[in-house]
Amino acid sequence: MQRRNRMIDVALKLFLQFGYRGVSMETVAQRADVAKPTLYKYFPDKEALFIAGVIRFLGEVRAVCEHELAKPGKVELRISGALAAKHKMFFRLMEGSVFADELYSESARIAAQNFAEFEQWLQL
Repeated sequence: MQRRNRMIDVALKLFLQFGYRGVSMETVAQRADVAKPTLYKYFPDKEALFIAGVIRFLGEVRAVCEHELAKPGKVELRISGALAAKHKMFFRLMEGSVFADELYSESARIAAQNFAEFEQWLQL
């Protein structure tokens, strides 16, 4: 699991630095210090690697939202806290990346189902 997470970490940094189209599986393997066949063992292609990053990030966002929603107090404040936390996490992830627009559109194209499931959970 640690090796897989390291590959995802490296890929996310590269996607933010070079954009989706500017990242190759070979570069991810080199930067993650794994053999290319090892990377392909975990992720059959770049899209699968990107989706794994999206899924992990959305899991982190969900955990933060759940934490905010579980706090004591008025429901309106808990909901606004969860939404603010969600947006802060997205902003922090994308800030400073000249490829934020590209990554957002690739996310909508590649991981639309993952985002839809997250948004559906958030509406409950």
